[in-house]
Amino acid sequence: MQNLAKRQWGHSLSVKDSADIMIDWCVRARDKNILRKKPPQIYFAYVLEDTPPLQYFQNISPVFKYSQKDVPYIDQTRDSLLRCLSVALKAHFFLFPNDAVSHEPYFFVLPSLLEPSQTHFGLLYKIQKEDKVILVCEKNLKAMIENENNKVIFEFPTVVIEDSFKWYHIKNWYRLKQQANLEGVEKPLQNKGMAEFAKDAPTPTELQKYATLLEVPYEIKDAIKPLGIEWSAKVKTWYLPKGFDVDSVKEYIEYTRKEWLRENPNGLVKEQKPTYSKKDFKNNDQKKSES
Repeated sequence: MQNLAKRQWGHSLSVKDSADIMIDWCVRARDKNILRKKPPQIYFAYVLEDTPPLQYFQNISPVFKYSQKDVPYIDQTRDSLLRCLSVALKAHFFLFPNDAVSHEPYFFVLPSLLEPSQTHFGLLYKIQKEDKVILVCEKNLKAMIENENNKVIFEFPTVVIEDSFKWYHIKNWYRLKQQANLEGVEKPLQNKGMAEFAKDAPTPTELQKYATLLEVPYEIKDAIKPLGIEWSAKVKTWYLPKGFDVDSVKEYIEYTRKEWLRENPNGLVKEQKPTYSKKDFKNNDQKKSES
């Protein structure tokens, strides 16, 4: 993003305007063979007090240059960082909708100590009106960044959808906050506890308190597991813990279903529907009233 005009990062630039610029930039990146297809992946976003130490981060902003040449590593880097940027804009608009985009993101690569041949991509994105910064990365780096000097304020994963510009949209997060105002979203650090409650929920009614119930075609169940979807052994249904981008997950399920049908024109997708019925909810409510 360093080759964008400085006026595009002025103090008057809204988050929506910055998202439009990013979409246009990514369309050009796809045309130039920079942005590639990539399997769905969970990215982690954090909002920190102040900026985390940079001594371990290597600045790789120069990779954002257009080129017709096929350089696999550079193209992979661009692809990963563009997806990180989409997550940062979502987090910005979701948590600070009235704040302007005033600081250019700092892109970095972090070496993996456990896997020397692997690197983790990410970015730092400063919030103008508050002494906070959004950190987005491919891996869960909470243990590394959470210390006395860098307190984690918010934490939540988001879904990146393969081969689609829909994951650049930021409206879903705003609607989710306005309509639901979920505890798991307002206080993302509680998501782990909510996931445990969802796992132990004995009835559909109880499960709905902590998760969104989903109908998933059997043939694509393995493809959607990386999105954070879980199977309830007690209720016999797929569910997504609250705090995730439910709209994007549903979009990806539909996208994967259509791709499966395109590759298997003679096959029928068998939806793995929940084994419960409306009676389960009704009977459960009656038991509560009787008790």
